Amino acid sequence: MTGERPHLYVVPESEPSAEADDQALMRLVRGGERSAFETLAHRHLHRVASFCARYLSDVAAGEEVAQEVFVALWQRRARYDERQKFREYLYTLAVNGCRNRDRWWRRLTGRTARLAGLPHAEPGTALDVLMQREREQELGRAIALLPARLREAVLLRFGQELDYRAIGSAVGCTEGNARARVFRALKQLREEVQP
Repeated sequence: MTGERPHLYVVPESEPSAEADDQALMRLVRGGERSAFETLAHRHLHRVASFCARYLSDVAAGEEVAQEVFVALWQRRARYDERQKFREYLYTLAVNGCRNRDRWWRRLTGRTARLAGLPHAEPGTALDVLMQREREQELGRAIALLPARLREAVLLRFGQELDYRAIGSAVGCTEGNARARVFRALKQLREEVQP
């Protein structure tokens, strides 16, 4: 059963669960409980895919990496350390998956950023929609051009609402360093994006 790859698909985002509940589910997953894994995937796959899509500036690549993250979560379930919070562990896998895909992309193309269409919100009027899309595209381009360390920190902070300690844990730096990366990213974004 360890060699089996669970069937994964992107599902609609659900209400975020309590960390304690995720921890309890992950304990069951460690024991090979597939229904607990499916519950975690249902809760978190959409948010992880959204993070990965924004990190990589590519929706399709983001969905692929998110699915790879959950495959890795299943395959490495026995190695999960219960002292680490589940979301921190999950986003550590997501950041590493995005970094790997980004390195692969740079080796393949020699480019540092992909500027593909990202999902966006749909406000009321046609003019609102047009203006919102333009702002989101401009911000998406600016985020894509950030250095990877700054991009991942700002996306984890504002896209996934992780605190600085959790960001540090996910990306492998201190809480203070995570805070500094977010600050530098915001400063660069303010310089790039017109108000």
